[in-house]
Amino acid sequence: MTGSEKKPLRVLSWNVFNENPDAARIADALTALNPDIALFQEALPAHIAVIKASFPYVSVARDYALKGELCHLVIASRFPTRRETILFHSDTSKPAPTRWARHAGWVEFLDSLSVDVVVPGARPFRVVNLHTSAGVSPSARQAELAETQSHFDCEGPCLVAGDFNSYAVPWLAPLLAIPLHYRPKDWLIFERRALNSWFQRQGFAPAVHGVTFPKFRLQMDQLFTRDITVETAVIERRLWGSDHRPLSLEINP
Repeated sequence: MTGSEKKPLRVLSWNVFNENPDAARIADALTALNPDIALFQEALPAHIAVIKASFPYVSVARDYALKGELCHLVIASRFPTRRETILFHSDTSKPAPTRWARHAGWVEFLDSLSVDVVVPGARPFRVVNLHTSAGVSPSARQAELAETQSHFDCEGPCLVAGDFNSYAVPWLAPLLAIPLHYRPKDWLIFERRALNSWFQRQGFAPAVHGVTFPKFRLQMDQLFTRDITVETAVIERRLWGSDHRPLSLEINP
């Protein structure tokens, strides 16, 4: 597509909440938001069945296990994809690393996922789906993020999306230090600011600003873009049965 024929692509990133197995709400959200490319975190098999009925190209990797039940990362596209890459980070047989995660029954950060999307008349671009751990210290999440870097060590346009669990701030450290095994440096981390700075050093820009996890008034989710024009960026108000708000972009890669 060129000139006046070129239309922005609609991108969705959404943690769908694995404790709500209702699949009809996923279909309702896809109908309302109508994305061309969609990235999901915490998707259950019933959710994935709905996604596969809506998109011709779907890639799936492990996300995390809650008391032994797996949920998944998904990248779905209306356009052909290639170079699917799944990076293995952990195994469900390993014990959770912190007191908090063990109490919750979490084994997190199992895989990360990327594909290249091929849109007629546009440059192929890399799409990366991440979900870093909730039940660890901020420095441990930073180490997890570094493990994913080979996904976006590539030339050309790239979009990285997901639930980054970037909630740590110094005034919460007295509450979190013991259950999350803080090191001294963790006490001073403003995590969302550190996350944005880390991606900016890789040439990316954050797309949205605002509350994505309304239960605690936090921004846990983000989309980062490199060499991609973002036309609009919206944090949707409706939850569709999740505890996270969907993020919607219109882009020109």
